[in-house]
Amino acid sequence: MPRKPQTPKKLGPAGQRLWRWALERFEFENCEPVLEQLCEIYDRLEGVRTESRKQEKTDSKLVNAECKLLSQYNQLWKTLGLNLEEEQPKNRVGRPAGVPARKDYY
Repeated sequence: MPRKPQTPKKLGPAGQRLWRWALERFEFENCEPVLEQLCEIYDRLEGVRTESRKQEKTDSKLVNAECKLLSQYNQLWKTLGLNLEEEQPKNRVGRPAGVPARKDYY
């Protein structure tokens, strides 16, 4: 079993939580730098959102920064394959999704 990499020290609280969450659920063989980048972006995204909540009026610079960071976050999420559904269990009861019911059954 491969060892789990240490949480990078430069990550903030949000990034550290994401790092631990991801490593508990997935294996990232040779992808730790991409995961680290995802966590760094998540830290910055949370920082922008926190700052945005403090503002009385909507700040277009913060909105633009949030949109750009969210786009980067989503792209890295997909790069790591975290957007893919988990494999369905083989012993699942019932008809698979997308398969129509047999007409002769009724």
